[in-house]
Amino acid sequence: MKAEAMAATLRDAVAAAFAGVTVTAEKTIAGKCCWLDIEKGKKHVVVEIREAGYGVSDLDNVVGFEGPEEVYEHPEDVLKRIGEILTKAA
Repeated sequence: MKAEAMAATLRDAVAAAFAGVTVTAEKTIAGKCCWLDIEKGKKHVVVEIREAGYGVSDLDNVVGFEGPEEVYEHPEDVLKRIGEILTKAA
């Protein structure tokens, strides 16, 4: 599946799974890579999507963003991790 299609599927899953979340799709790079910015309250997660998988960064824990903190192959694992980040105590 292409990165843009993967991003659209994940965007819809996140919006359906988490009430009050804002999901913004960022520009793609030649259809090979794109990003989702996910926010809920003061929590902010960025997911980088490539055909090979998903990179997840919890921006509450990042100083000087240089790439994803965690990498996942399956969208259900990414969705679970996003939920953990969005619901963890500040």
